[in-house]
Parts: sequence; structure tokens; C-alpha cells
Amino acid sequence: MSRADSPLDGRLVFLVGARRSGTNWLDRILAVHPEVLDVPSETHLFSHGIAPLEERFHEGAASSTKTGRVYFPREEFLDAARDLCDSVFLGLLRSLSPDARLIVERTPLHANHLALIGALYPDAAVLHIVRDGRDVARSLRSQPWGPDTIVDAAREWRETVEAARAAAPALERYREVRYEDLLADPAGQAAALYEWLGLPVDDQVLKEVLDEAGISYNADPTSPATGSGKWRSGLSADDVAAVEAEAGMLLAELGYEPEEAEPTGAWRRWRWPRRRPAPLPPVHNDTLEHRVDTLDKLLTCLHTRRFEALDDLLAPEARIRVVTADGEVTGTGAAAREALVRAARDTPAQVQVRSDVHPGNPSTAVLAYEPGDGSRHERVVVAAIRAERVTGLAYYSLGAT
Repeated sequence: MSRADSPLDGRLVFLVGARRSGTNWLDRILAVHPEVLDVPSETHLFSHGIAPLEERFHEGAASSTKTGRVYFPREEFLDAARDLCDSVFLGLLRSLSPDARLIVERTPLHANHLALIGALYPDAAVLHIVRDGRDVARSLRSQPWGPDTIVDAAREWRETVEAARAAAPALERYREVRYEDLLADPAGQAAALYEWLGLPVDDQVLKEVLDEAGISYNADPTSPATGSGKWRSGLSADDVAAVEAEAGMLLAELGYEPEEAEPTGAWRRWRWPRRRPAPLPPVHNDTLEHRVDTLDKLLTCLHTRRFEALDDLLAPEARIRVVTADGEVTGTGAAAREALVRAARDTPAQVQVRSDVHPGNPSTAVLAYEPGDGSRHERVVVAAIRAERVTGLAYYSLGAT
């Protein structure tokens, strides 16, 4: 089944958010609508299934010896993965509610995999529920399965929200929902969401929304009532300071205010956040396995035209030589990199039909592609690699044969 002709086009809604942000509550509210099929469990289909499977493949060269990964073009992987996921969701549709117009899938952890979900289901809607990180951290720490410390809880909230928001610009249909807004006006918020999803709304549906919103389910046993601002009584001053230090910038960005009207002391740093410390530099290796990995990443950038990733692979002083039927460019810096990008971009859409890789130092790859029009394009790439960066590169593209 092709991604272009799936019977699930436009019918999937992915509900995500940091754990303890109200995903379950919003899920139950959406499921009130008679035209919604609610997937009855957190599937973890992408977080624990498709995402780890995706990591087993690369697009560098078919003859790559990279351990634990094998060559498989991404578009073919996406087609195969969508066929699998379609089978899962269509099976649920047939078994549970054949006449439903929309399927709502709720897995909080999928907030970290929205780019993959968007690639598989560009037609899907994504709802991201956001809650005050102080309330989330307090609730997370109270769970027997939750993080051990308030700092770990705050970090989990921050990283999850940041991951979802980073993926949002590439998604066709993305909407954020505030837990606090839903709490203040469940019927009004639900009506707006139904309208966004293309579902009709009437008074009976909204009455059922209010009834469902008032039911306490999956609540925090230490504070079971549905509400906001529980952190004020549930967190100590030291806890609040720890959450602020870990996630204060995101809290401020989202507009969550401190308890006092005019913040002082530590809260001023929250309003005027300090720059986070730079991460420690990565540890580089020069083993054969790391050279193979770097070469595969380079070939993937050139093959898939994801040229922005070249900045992370080419050393600043990398010397580049590009040889094409039109001539030769040799040098360093922006001009040489632009010549490399032009040469790689000029090759038509490709299917790899030959792959000879010799991962020494320098590493060499001889590749042949057939774009489907009867022509054949051969490329030779010679890369000097040190500390997981390409320090020298020769790229030969002599036209079609």
C-alpha cells in the first residue's frame, strides 16, 4: 500500500505531551465524540517500534560495513513502515468502530518522534497538550514509576516539550492545547478542537464533554482532584528553585508566571534567563568503525540532498576538490562547499545500482546510480577523515553514460 493512496489519509490524530500533562484527560474528552475511535492503549508504536527500526538503516552505500545498520533508501523504508502502521490502525478500525471518521492515538512519548510521524503521516493532525512544568514535575515525582528527583522530573518535562515544539514547523497540522485553558473551559476548548479536526458539534456532545471532564481518572493519588497550581503547596522552596534552574527559560517562554505579581530574587533570573552552560565537547574516535560511520553520513547527505548536514561533517579547514564534466574547483571554505553542493544537486533522482566502498584512510566510495531514464551516473568520493570530521574531500562526477 503506497503512502499516496492510504484509506487513512487525514483520519489520524496523534495526541502527545510530557507525561502527567493531561494527555489521558484530553484523550477521554475527544473520545466523547461519536465519530472518534479512541485507540484503547498507549501503543508506543513509534517510540519503541518504528523509531528503533529506522535506526537500523542508512542511505550511504549498499556495500557499507557499518555494524548494526544496513543500506535501505529512506523513502522505501517510509513506505514499508506506513504499510505496517496502516495495517495496525485499520485493524483497530474494523474491530472497534468501522464508521469512525477519526482515530485518536495517545502516547505521550511520541512527542519525541513527531518528525518521524510527520514523515509517515504528513496528513495527520498532531495535538500537543502543554501544562505548567512545575505541576508536571511535582506529579511525576509522586509516581512510583517516576523520576527519582525533582530535577530529573523538570528535565523530562523540558526536553519533551522542546522536542515537540522543535518538530512542529515541519508538520502540516499541529496545534498546542493548554491544560489550564482546558480546565477553565472544557466545553469551549473541546468545541474549538472538534472544529479544527473537522467534526460537527452539538449541545449533546458538549454536555458529555463536561460530564467526562469532571471525572477523576488516572489521577495523582497524593492530590487526586483535577486542578492547576498544585506545585504551590506540593513543592518546597528548594524544589521550586531546582525546577526553575532546569526549566525556567521554557516556563518563561510559554508564559507561565511566578506566584508573585512582581517576581524578585531567583524569579528575576527566570524572567531574564541566563544562558545554559555549553555542553561538553564530544569524544571523537578514529577507529575503522567510526570512519565507516562518517563516510556513510557523508554519502547520505550527498545522495539525499540534505546538504545542511554537511556543516556537521566537514571540518572548517576541509580542502575540497570537485571534478565534473564542466571543469574543476579546488579550495576551502564556502566557495568550494557550494561547488560540491552544485555537483551533487545536478544528479537526477537516483537508484543506487553499484557500491564499492573501501573504508581506509582516506576512505573511497565508487557509486553508480540509474535515475530510471536509461542513463547511468557514476560518482567517486575520496574522503580523508579524522575525529569523525571530513578534513579532505575529492568528488568526481563526470556526467551520464
